[in-house]
Order: sequence, then C-alpha cells, then structure tokens
Amino acid sequence: MDALKKEKSDNFTQKNLMAALQKLTIRFRIQSLMINEGAPELLIDLLENHENISDYTLEYAAVCFMNFTIKKDQRKSFMSDYKRVVKVITNVLLGNSNIEVI
Repeated sequence: MDALKKEKSDNFTQKNLMAALQKLTIRFRIQSLMINEGAPELLIDLLENHENISDYTLEYAAVCFMNFTIKKDQRKSFMSDYKRVVKVITNVLLGNSNIEVI
C-alpha cells in the first residue's frame, strides 16, 4: 500500500501495483488486511482523479472497488464517507467512455 501511495503519476509501476492489488482483493483474508491498511481510502483517492489515470489503471481500480464491496463486512469500510464514494463512482461511470470500466 505504501508503494502505491508514493506513486504520484500513472506510470508503469502504478499500473502494475494496481493490477497486483486487484488480484489480491479476491482473497478475503488479504482483503481484510488491505482494508485495515487504508486501501479503500487510497482507492477512492485514485478514482477521484480518474481523468489523470490510464484506462488500464482505471479498469483495475474499478474491479478492485467491486471486489471490496462483495462482502457485507467489507462494504462497511466505504460507509464512513459514503457521500464522497457515491460522488466518485457516479463521476467515474458518467465521465468515462471505456466500456470495460462501465
């Protein structure tokens, strides 16, 4: 998580980190650890600036978000700032023409 936080631009490293994180979110135990480390907040920050990231990163971030919200317990991690989450998701869905994201 720290490595992804340090990456400021949408470069090769950030793309690969996001792809790896997305694959890890499939495993619920690891997903819980990621939530404790602040992954939901980091993900919302990344999606909030979706205009500045590649479609590749956006696709993996969107799938990562969906994986985080599969289990009811994990969805709670997004509820602390639900207004921001709804705004970000709405902007991503309405502001993107990439069918893989939508």
